[in-house]
Amino acid sequence: IQQFSTEHDNKGREIYVGDVVYAKLNDCKYNIKFGKYWVRDYHGQKSWHHGFYMESLNEYDMIESLDGNYVEVIGNIFENKELLK
Repeated sequence: IQQFSTEHDNKGREIYVGDVVYAKLNDCKYNIKFGKYWVRDYHGQKSWHHGFYMESLNEYDMIESLDGNYVEVIGNIFENKELLK
């Protein structure tokens, strides 16, 4: 059972924890997670958040808040482990 994020991708599909999404804007794949995470602002300062977030599968240490408007679900880590590569 996967946890629903309350977000939908750019094609209207529900986004769940464990989904892998693709962002065309920066040509990056992300794994959807839930928990405590930090992001850097434009001044380099870290701020802590709690909730759903996207962890990059392309870039080291790149984490972003989840915004379904800019991504498309391409699978999930439970059915397609090769997406994590």
